[in-house]
Amino acid sequence: MFKNLFIVSLFVFIFAFVLRISIITKPFDEADQLDLEIYRAGGALVANDINPYDYTDKIEVRERLRRETKNEWFKETQERWNDYAASKLPLNLLFLGSLTLVNHSPIFYRLVFAFFDSLLSALIFFLVFRYWREENLLEQSLKIIVGLMLGAISPILLVWGTIITEEKGIEILLLTLTLLCSFSRRKKIWFFLGAFMLGLSIAFKGLGIFLLPIFIVKIIKSRKNYIRDLLVFVFITGLTIFIWFIPFSPHVFQMMYSRLWENSIMPARVSAWVFLLPIIPYSWNILRITIIIAGLIINFIGYFTKRIEIYIFSGTLLLLFSVVYLTKGMIDRMNIGITISLLLLGRENTPTGIFLALFYFLGGIIAIYFRSETSEGLFALSYVLLYFASLSLVIFRKDRSKNFDS
Repeated sequence: MFKNLFIVSLFVFIFAFVLRISIITKPFDEADQLDLEIYRAGGALVANDINPYDYTDKIEVRERLRRETKNEWFKETQERWNDYAASKLPLNLLFLGSLTLVNHSPIFYRLVFAFFDSLLSALIFFLVFRYWREENLLEQSLKIIVGLMLGAISPILLVWGTIITEEKGIEILLLTLTLLCSFSRRKKIWFFLGAFMLGLSIAFKGLGIFLLPIFIVKIIKSRKNYIRDLLVFVFITGLTIFIWFIPFSPHVFQMMYSRLWENSIMPARVSAWVFLLPIIPYSWNILRITIIIAGLIINFIGYFTKRIEIYIFSGTLLLLFSVVYLTKGMIDRMNIGITISLLLLGRENTPTGIFLALFYFLGGIIAIYFRSETSEGLFALSYVLLYFASLSLVIFRKDRSKNFDS
């Protein structure tokens, strides 16, 4: 069974990669790829042995790199260029720097991101097929389709990953690998490899921190030397996180504080709240806070009444943070919380997961077709509301499905 699933997942990877290469090989205007230019700028700083977070480090080289940038808005001022080029965490920038050392061309960056998105597609298919539990032939067939819709043919990943070059798929990949480690019964995998993968997912974009409760609960439930195991796990995870920060301290921490503050005040870009700002300019934040509080209440009730597992609890926190709490960002970042929360809810209740996956796929197509602040923001907010309605049904109905897996 496992061998056959591995082979099928390999074919999913090949299909996803070929699909993405067919998109990448089409002509594109490099100047329109703002985020790609930001990634290449960050990679160039690291490759030139410049501390990205210290704006006084090698000023002349910084100015030369800015002039070489192809996007006019991005390179309009040195201050703007510095801010955006240094807007990633150290591991993320070191990864981009390693790409630049190999090949600094835009097409190489796009191919590497496409490779990781394709690997993510295969892992999503594997997770859905292996850990979502079907009760009939229809659900089994739909599981196969869902495994493709969430990864290989995901409209969000294809547009905000390949057509518009983004690297958020790598963070989803790290989170998915962390989850797969946590599902294992073998301590070498879930404890040691899980701690390492969790550390990487936190070091890359920070969002892996929301999966930490999964491992804490799993360690405590083992009841055997759990205090020692907790300390060892935290040490391995912490070392994996902070070792990347050492060359960039202390400047990197100021960037982290500024970015978190800026991303949680006013709606900007295409967050879930941008389209609501002109409609309810004085009430959007009240609605935001209400959804956060209501979501937390539902989540805590579900977990502490033992009607949902710690997996859904953690996935829900990630969803609330990435879509509802953060007010500045694009749909590619919101997709991190959406995808992980969907995978985890589907693991516990397959019919609910299938329903949300169908909305994710069809709603994503509609949102991308119109390509506006309203369509994309409405899609993300609608998913959140549907998610909590579905979660409430899972929690409060008497005949709830217990699709728990070790």
